[in-house]
Amino acid sequence: MTSPDSTSKRDLLISKMKGVHKGVANISEQDFNSMNLLSGADEVVEAIGFAGVIAGTCDHIALEKIIDLAIGKEGSHVRVNNGAITKALVVQMLFAPYQTLYGTAEFFARMPLDVILDKDITAEDLNREVLGRFLDSVADFGPDRLFVSVSRATFETLGIKVTEGHLDSTSFSYDGKPKSDDMCELEIRRGYSRDHHPENPQVCLLGITDGVSRLPLFTTSVSGNVSDKSSFLEVVKSGLFSVNSSEI
Repeated sequence: MTSPDSTSKRDLLISKMKGVHKGVANISEQDFNSMNLLSGADEVVEAIGFAGVIAGTCDHIALEKIIDLAIGKEGSHVRVNNGAITKALVVQMLFAPYQTLYGTAEFFARMPLDVILDKDITAEDLNREVLGRFLDSVADFGPDRLFVSVSRATFETLGIKVTEGHLDSTSFSYDGKPKSDDMCELEIRRGYSRDHHPENPQVCLLGITDGVSRLPLFTTSVSGNVSDKSSFLEVVKSGLFSVNSSEI
């Protein structure tokens, strides 16, 4: 039988794992030892680092709901919805940067996914086929449009009123030959190099941030040979970044 004292300690651990205990989600080995929670063989303690903070932030802005309203899946066959997939990928990319989607299932096999997502989902549910269909849904809806949907909702949740924006761009060079694909409008091409290596092909990333909070409002990628003058004009004309617009 578990004592009241050990129960309160276990509640503290759960609170920490969910990232809501005064914003602390890092659980050290010292925490484990001092809390002495293992009162039975069926109890397991797992470290999740700051993944709880990331997951908690996603919950605070209702990320899953926003995604599911835009590209949610329907039907009794749906095991994991696109909102939960997005949350999982955000946790993975911020927790372990530079990982590929091929490693998503392996990454979450080492973590208590059901705690992070607060759903009865296993790492095997985030396989390549599921992630591939998710990316198809994002592409069909429009990644720029989806990003703006999330950014608008985030600003509303945080109570930030945007009065000015800052538009800028950067580039990412590529060590290889220029590339293009009939299935993709984005081309890796040589253009104006901010790295002073015009011999390298590149892609460009454009973004608009709030002038005060510096939080992102909009982002998009363009081919490496597109000038800022042309790309900036297209961004402004698109109207997607306008948080005052009633329709995205």
